[in-house]
Amino acid sequence: HGLLSCPADFLLFDNGTGGTGKRFDTGFIRAAMADGTLAAKPFFIAGGVNESNIGEIIALGPYGIDISSGAETGGAKDAAKIARLVGAVRAAGR
Repeated sequence: HGLLSCPADFLLFDNGTGGTGKRFDTGFIRAAMADGTLAAKPFFIAGGVNESNIGEIIALGPYGIDISSGAETGGAKDAAKIARLVGAVRAAGR
């Protein structure tokens, strides 16, 4: 039934083909959690994750988070953004 019948060991939720920086609609994950179809599958979230929404993403309890474009400025990794993202992740773990 639904995601539970998927033969994959892990799931990846992303917005489209990736690399767009557009946010993934987390309502899908919340609905799958509410109806019990996500309970047995570890999942990764990608798609538009950045310092303004990483706390909300962490609260969903993903196995991993892809923050690639959320840590960039002008297409290059931004050390200050990376530091803020790491800080947000550490704060969420407290």
